[in-house]
Formats: sequence, structure tokens, C-alpha cells
Amino acid sequence: MKYIKIVFLSVFIIIFSNCKDIIFNNPLDPNGEKGVLIIIKILNTNSMGEGDLAFDGEKIWRTAENGRLIAFDRETGERIREIPSAYASGIAFSGNYLYLASETNYLTMINPLSGDIVQNFLTGELYFKFIANSESRIIGYDTKSSYFFTFEPETGEFEKLFRLTGFSMGGISLYKGNIILTEKNSSSIFLFDLSGNVLSVYSAPANEISGITVDENFYVYILSSDGKIYKVSLP
Repeated sequence: MKYIKIVFLSVFIIIFSNCKDIIFNNPLDPNGEKGVLIIIKILNTNSMGEGDLAFDGEKIWRTAENGRLIAFDRETGERIREIPSAYASGIAFSGNYLYLASETNYLTMINPLSGDIVQNFLTGELYFKFIANSESRIIGYDTKSSYFFTFEPETGEFEKLFRLTGFSMGGISLYKGNIILTEKNSSSIFLFDLSGNVLSVYSAPANEISGITVDENFYVYILSSDGKIYKVSLP
């Protein structure tokens, strides 16, 4: 199989057919410059620990390590709703429902008002750890293959995007059609296009970051383990 290897700032990109395999030997590139995010507001939620975030059009939801789903006011950080749930590593909001991923071969659809499970969607050989909403599709990171995929819950159809290794991810979201994610070891925010090209890298506003989500005005929300949610904008 013909391949092309491109080396750029410690980033090794190997292109096989239509899919990219991206290996970060050192996500914190000592020779690379990182942008600085603009902090708009810091929300104190008093909900400690790692978790993923999702925006439902009004509220910020987080997964908690004890299996709860918690909704916060996006302006004050006040706790609005709490749903007992099984453990979830990733969360997304689509079509009035919450979707949960837990590194199993299915996604769980939750009614955010009642907390009831509406449906489980089998994902075949894909074991999503983190997910994000992309219109009618879900974009997920599969821990078995280390690939990003698009997944259509209603039909079960999926499409392979690109492979990403060497990262300690804390969460993913969609930002203007691109994948934005947190990298915990380097306390960095990475922005990729759907082909796997690195568009931007930013210093996170705090250490020990995990979940990330984006609202309708493209403000980005980043969760830190001390219970703070940082509302930021990209420069």
C-alpha cells in the first residue's frame, strides 16, 4: 500500500487510502506555540471530579463519577436537575435527548426530563468513549481502534474519519464543524478538522481538565476536576 509520511512539529501523519492515522508522540510540543483562550466566565458548580460535558440549548450537562447526570445553569453554575444514571464516559445532546457512551458497543438515549432510558443503539464493533452531536449523526471516539467515526443511531451506519493515538482525552465536542477536544496530560485544547488536520492548539485555562462542550454562540465550556466550568472563546 502506498503511503506518504509527513513530519511537522513532532506530529506524524500517515495517510492510508482515505483515512489518516495521526500519532502524537508528544502532545505538548516544546517547540510549538499554543494560543491563549479568552476566559469569559468561571462557573463554580461544586461538583468535583472528572466528567464530560454537553449543551442542550439551555443548560450544561455533566457526567459525574458516581453515575449521576447533572444539569447546570450556563450563566450561574447553579444546579438545576440531577438524574441517577449508570456510569457514562461521554455525553452528547441531539434531538431533545441525551446520548451516553460508556466504552460499550451501544449508546443509550435518555429523556432529560424524566431520566428514563428511551432506547439503546447498538454500535457493532465500535466502543465509543467520547461522543459529540453533529446534526443527526454522532461523532465518537472508539477506544478499540483509536479512530473517530461518524455514527447514525437510527440506521446504524458509520463512517471512519481518522485515527488519533498518544492522547489522554477528557472529552470532545464540535466547533464550527470541526472536532475540539481536551488533552489532559498537557492541559491543552486541540482543534482538528474531520480529516485529522490540526487547526489550532490552545493552553487550557486550568490544570486537570476533562469534559468540553460548545454552545450556539460558539462559546466553549471546559470542566476542571475542582468543579469549575470555564466559559471561554477562541481568539
